[in-house]
Amino acid sequence: MNLFEVTFTDLLDELAAMRGQDMAQGQVSPADARQMAFALTRAADYCWKAYPWEELCIVTPVLTHADSTLRGGALLAPGYTILHVYADDPRVAWAAGRDPILTNDWRPSTDGTTIVPDTTTTPYYHVRLAPPQFGAVDWVSTQTYGPGQVAYTAPGVVQTAGDSWLALIGSNDLEPASYEDWQEGGIDMGLIEDEYYRANGVLWKCISADTVDDTARPLTGSLWETYFQAVPFTWAPQRLPQFLKHAVLEGAFAFLARTADGQLSVFSQAESAMDRKLEDLVLDRQMTQRKA
Repeated sequence: MNLFEVTFTDLLDELAAMRGQDMAQGQVSPADARQMAFALTRAADYCWKAYPWEELCIVTPVLTHADSTLRGGALLAPGYTILHVYADDPRVAWAAGRDPILTNDWRPSTDGTTIVPDTTTTPYYHVRLAPPQFGAVDWVSTQTYGPGQVAYTAPGVVQTAGDSWLALIGSNDLEPASYEDWQEGGIDMGLIEDEYYRANGVLWKCISADTVDDTARPLTGSLWETYFQAVPFTWAPQRLPQFLKHAVLEGAFAFLARTADGQLSVFSQAESAMDRKLEDLVLDRQMTQRKA
């Protein structure tokens, strides 16, 4: 998932402004920020799963790697959903105007991996990536984090943008890494050895510096193992795709609105606000596809 995205800091600034608060002026207390992070997380989860957005879904020939020591060998950030398992590459089939061969009798195993029938020698997984989780509590270098915990690094602490980070392993006392977003669209890019790059929602460490194209894209590129180590980083930055921004902000704002007795609104009100925004977005996309 390498598309235009917004950071948690950007979302927090805009949500605060919608509520008449100014982050720069110190008008948002730590308690307010934590509450807004919770609202943004709920809204992001709802918008993420409301429609099969193709930007959030990838096709991958592998979910685990034998050399990986993190999260039982998992390569994708936890929380993803398997939509379909195919016996041939669906991207090739779709490009040729035919339906890929669907494998119906796959099942999850007890260790979180996926079992497919022996007749499917080369499975392809159509996966929806995990929605982001936002947190406003600062990352602390002396604290050890467990899987699923979220920490925040303010702008300039790790890199220029402020991010929420999801811990992927237990006993995690490592600093979140500075990284570059993978550049797509056929644009050649120069890789730097030992630097981190983000692709498919997680970070990957470069093991071979070179000028490459999208064939080196981690996990899905045909030559990715030549350029990147199989073990993703121990933290995953949590960002929201730009196209979902307005719907998520509307939902979070509606959820945080107070009732007459001072209580938070029920989430159904937030869902209604997001549905209106998402309906317009879906219709716009359907009209664009018809014109194409």
